[in-house]
Amino acid sequence: MLLGGVATVCASLAPVVFAHVKPADVTYARDVAPILEKRCAGCHAPGGATPALDSYEQARQWARGIKEEVLQRRMPPWSAASGLGDHSNDPRPTLIEIEILTAWADGGTPRGSIDTRAGTIVPAADRRAARAVRFARAHPSRGAIEHVRARFDSDRIWLSGWEYRPGDMRAIQQVVFFADGARIGSWVPSDAVVTYPRSVALPVRHGATITAEFHFRKTRGADIDAGTLWLYSGRGGVEPRYRAFACGTTILQQDVKALTVVPSASEAGAFVEVVARRPDQSVEPMAAVMRYLPAYPATYRFRTPVSLPRGTAIDVRSSAPDCTAGIDFIAMRPARAASPRP
Repeated sequence: MLLGGVATVCASLAPVVFAHVKPADVTYARDVAPILEKRCAGCHAPGGATPALDSYEQARQWARGIKEEVLQRRMPPWSAASGLGDHSNDPRPTLIEIEILTAWADGGTPRGSIDTRAGTIVPAADRRAARAVRFARAHPSRGAIEHVRARFDSDRIWLSGWEYRPGDMRAIQQVVFFADGARIGSWVPSDAVVTYPRSVALPVRHGATITAEFHFRKTRGADIDAGTLWLYSGRGGVEPRYRAFACGTTILQQDVKALTVVPSASEAGAFVEVVARRPDQSVEPMAAVMRYLPAYPATYRFRTPVSLPRGTAIDVRSSAPDCTAGIDFIAMRPARAASPRP
């Protein structure tokens, strides 16, 4: 009943007549461009697999389509059900942003006095303090997945955040990054700067092998520029770890704080749910994906790390026969050693 109610609320947005914004008062330069830059520029950028929305002319051409997509909650793509997990990277526009985009489309798409361009996300961190790792060419024609490696030539750092800038993202579906085998994180075109919570950092040594695991949208095409990974340095902290939980129930053997969850299923369109059930019987919904779309893999980042004590049951359920939930976490204390068998 809860999930059905969520769907009903989303569907009811379409016929709503908003009253807070007058169409004639909304302009591209002042009102629309900042929303497109914040919500859409990651995917709808020049050279991407979708139409670019980085100028007034392009946004005006797609104004009616933008209105329809945001009213129906189809774009930006976000498969997690609202209210089931507090995720900081939810890209969906707010109701007032939907109102502004709708009013602009209905009001004749006025340009405004300043031609503000969208499409370039300003990094949240100071790039001058970042270390750049530049990858060579990637080869979509060689298969669906390819590993491209580069050497980290800077001094040892404590990695506190990162940002990936693809050279050509038309063929890229997802990229997963590793430092000497330790998982840094996963990137999709809608992502900007990714920062770890305070006091969480991953050590990256001088000479480390940085691996980019490319997942391509198609397995044919020309070689592409593999882009640059910017690594932001912090002051040290607890090292994040990663574990994949299979369908079913797994009992945690140590206290942890979950940072992200990545649900997946073996079938497109399947339902996937990840729930944590603590020993005190409290329930923590981590994510519920109504319709899993392999073309839009997502990492759901918690706004606040989720505390899960030893003995918590991680339940991963799906309408598909196989499913997993990858969880980035930090361990709060060493795992208890298993008792020797008699």
